[in-house]
Amino acid sequence: MIDNKKHLQYVLITTVILCLSNMQVIAGKTDTVIINKYLKNIPIYQVSRPDTALSLANKAYQLSLQSGDPLLLVTSYNTFADIYYYSGNQQLALDYYFKALRQLEENTKDKEIASYLIPSARINCNIGNCYYDLKMKEMALTYYKKSLSLVDESNSKKPGTFNPQAKMLLLYNIGNIFSDRNDLKQAKEYYLMAQEINKTVNNNFVKAGLLESLGWVLIKEGKTAEPLLYFDQALEVRKKINDLRGITGTYMAYGDYYLQKKDISKAKEWYLKAISLGKQSARWQLVQQAAENMTKIYQDAGKYKDAFEMKNLSAQLSDSIFNNQSTTKLTRLSLQYEYDRQIKQQEVKQQKEIDRQKNRKIFFILLSTILLLSVILAVMLYINQRKKLLNAQMKQKQLDLEKKNIRLENKTIRLEKEKLENELSFKNKELAINVMYLVQKNEFITDIAQRAKDLIAGLPGNVKQSFAHLASDLQRNTDDKVWKEFEVRFQEVHQDFYRSLNEKFPDLTPNEKKLAAFLRLNMSTKDISAITFQSPESIRMARSRLRKKMELDSEENLIAYLESI
Repeated sequence: MIDNKKHLQYVLITTVILCLSNMQVIAGKTDTVIINKYLKNIPIYQVSRPDTALSLANKAYQLSLQSGDPLLLVTSYNTFADIYYYSGNQQLALDYYFKALRQLEENTKDKEIASYLIPSARINCNIGNCYYDLKMKEMALTYYKKSLSLVDESNSKKPGTFNPQAKMLLLYNIGNIFSDRNDLKQAKEYYLMAQEINKTVNNNFVKAGLLESLGWVLIKEGKTAEPLLYFDQALEVRKKINDLRGITGTYMAYGDYYLQKKDISKAKEWYLKAISLGKQSARWQLVQQAAENMTKIYQDAGKYKDAFEMKNLSAQLSDSIFNNQSTTKLTRLSLQYEYDRQIKQQEVKQQKEIDRQKNRKIFFILLSTILLLSVILAVMLYINQRKKLLNAQMKQKQLDLEKKNIRLENKTIRLEKEKLENELSFKNKELAINVMYLVQKNEFITDIAQRAKDLIAGLPGNVKQSFAHLASDLQRNTDDKVWKEFEVRFQEVHQDFYRSLNEKFPDLTPNEKKLAAFLRLNMSTKDISAITFQSPESIRMARSRLRKKMELDSEENLIAYLESI
């Protein structure tokens, strides 16, 4: 039976595994290697050819949908967001970053494992970047702090998960937001933490930016000489790495500093340097800002010709920047239109594939279900039949055992009954022998007493009286002893007789109870007379009174009635 159960369990488990395997084969046809190949090539095109990058991202996304792997979908959404971010479409980038974040949170039960912490930290950082570019600094700060918390948690669980540069850039960005809010204490704190990390990272671009940012904090704090020391160090680092765009920014910082200090000569010097280098490094926004500041300086100095030239330069650059922004916007709209068109085509194709896969899946599920139900039904029928057979066998064994027990009980009862009957018969015989002995003894005593009476007549007067008393005492004492001895032996045999007699007839006299006991033994009137020393006539009268007290009819047998008590 045990081997059969094990075999059935093996069949059930095998069937279920086959069913699940069929479903997994249906759902798991996507080649993950192909998806990863698409995703790997996207960064090559996302800046220079965003349309190609979007096409590759769309292919990876469709395959990710087929795979059913939630982490692949997270990566696909994140890739779309990166493409839109680098093409300047922060709104669409935010939309896809949030899709990636929701997908990650909904499909990760344990929020403390690396597969959740790492991508979540990166997505939150990217969302912060989008909000920062959209000038929504408070929202940016919220997501930067979330990202920073996740980075710290990941590194505490597994040191080295994020390199120090990731944390340093987050601290730098958070410091910039506090600086914009004029929360100088907080800004300085985050800048210094970032600067401390950069001692090991040694990123010169970040080093120069931090020095410049700390210089502006000192300016806002009202310091005079110290900010220039930070700007000098920043300029030295940028010149060392030949960062022309960064140098342009530092020139602008010098100009703004001296303009704020009303040192117009030095401000003019640095703004002109910024305009010259900015044209080389294509930092047109800084050039336009410097030209606007120079326009005001020349106007204040009465140099209207120079002011007109700077104003003209500022206007040209403003138009150019506007045109570039417009072109970027048009490119973005065109890119979005092309992408939407591809998505719609892909959705139609995907829907057809989904319908086909769904039909196949339904077919295999139905087939697997029917097979599984058939096996379960067969197993249940087998188990039920086996159970019925076992129940029948058990019931038959139980019946056989009950019959055997009944026979043993009947035999035991019969033996006990025979034993009791034998004991009762023996005691009745013994009681009868004792009664006969008593009768004979009383007859003998009676005979002696009668002879004594016959001898008394011929004796002298005083002797005659003594013999008479002796005969009378002998007869009376014999009567009491005989009755007591008889009563003891009678109760040994018939224990419940007196109790039943007293319950039914409580008004019987002691002599009537004696008579009832003698009659219960089916003794004759003669035998009772011999034991009780009463005449037969007296015994018959006593029997008649006993019948009346028991309210027996003339047809009822007194002895039979007493035997039934």
